[in-house]
Amino acid sequence: MDSILPTVPVPAGDSQSVEALRDRQYAVMRQSLPAAYHNVVAAQSLVFTLPTGERIVAPWPGPPVERRAPDGSLLVHAAFPSSDLARISAGRGVTVSARLAIRVAPQSPYQWQSRTGSAPPASWDFSRTPTEAAIIIPLLAAAGPPAGPDPAPALFDPSSGWALATALILK
Repeated sequence: MDSILPTVPVPAGDSQSVEALRDRQYAVMRQSLPAAYHNVVAAQSLVFTLPTGERIVAPWPGPPVERRAPDGSLLVHAAFPSSDLARISAGRGVTVSARLAIRVAPQSPYQWQSRTGSAPPASWDFSRTPTEAAIIIPLLAAAGPPAGPDPAPALFDPSSGWALATALILK
């Protein structure tokens, strides 16, 4: 969102300081948010699907997760050095996905889409319960990383035009 702030010089500490103007601007923006966006509860995790079909879910952030095959080879390793960073390693045939779930009000009109407003890729898997909207995005398939831009999902509220958006940057 673009903001226009007055550029008239004011003395430091004056109520017209940039900090005060920024605080007022955020207050105005917050008033226009849908009520459900005021106290968002989100949960994210990594989902590792082994060649056997078994799923290992690693809450993110959370403790490190590691699983080895009977021969000692690495199947899954996930470490979370910070809340916005995950380091993952996966063995041959393991699929890695990110799961993002947001608590929503029953019968809310929210829908997942690409942050750019375009239709989400067919590989994204959506689920909806009365209280949760979730999305699973493939990050690493058994054949390698998906082609295309980094995933950038958004939970869109068509009645207000607001969206909760994030991006997953793969390196």
